[in-house]
Amino acid sequence: MEARKPEACGQCHLGPDHPQIEIYMESKHGDIYTAFGDQYNWNAAPGTWSPGVDFRGPTCSSCHMSGAGTVLTSHDVTERLAWESQAPKSIRPENFPPFPAKVNHETERDK
Repeated sequence: MEARKPEACGQCHLGPDHPQIEIYMESKHGDIYTAFGDQYNWNAAPGTWSPGVDFRGPTCSSCHMSGAGTVLTSHDVTERLAWESQAPKSIRPENFPPFPAKVNHETERDK
């Protein structure tokens, strides 16, 4: 339950060197979570937490870890990245110099 909430990710993913929680909370997804997050079904079973049924707008977990439909649950939060949000700019994961991903960003975005 707690891992599905953006606050769990935001404990570490904040600040100028990796501002993911700030980016999320200032986005439309963050606005929807702020307005309706108390109505989300945080207790849905793993692999069944479904958009439009259990939650209205995505959280970090719904895109990067949770399973729904044909998408399997994953603990590899980098698996579904289409962008790497690192200061001073966002780049594709395969172009991230410290840890270039061995994935295609379009394939990951489709997930």
